[in-house]
Amino acid sequence: MRLATRGRGAAVACALAAVVVGAAGPRAQAAASAPGHAPLFGVTIDDIGHLGSMVSALAGLPEKPAARVYFDVREPARYYAAAVRRISRVSTVMGELLDSSAVLG
Repeated sequence: MRLATRGRGAAVACALAAVVVGAAGPRAQAAASAPGHAPLFGVTIDDIGHLGSMVSALAGLPEKPAARVYFDVREPARYYAAAVRRISRVSTVMGELLDSSAVLG
């Protein structure tokens, strides 16, 4: 699931929570009960501009999600340091340096 957050603020964060919570249907619950197979629920964050809203939405989910944070290669790593620390309090964090949208086709 990919949610673009540019310019959408708290409404996106609330929608993010609703989409992820809604994803935990019967099929996902059955997969979670299978030995050795646990579903991974999460979101992609491609803009840290509304970080407070996103962290609140992630914290409100019934299970700890995974957050895939897209790191723009034009920004220094320190640009993301504080955001990753805050997100990691409520979510597992994965970093992504290159996105499929960056591939010239």
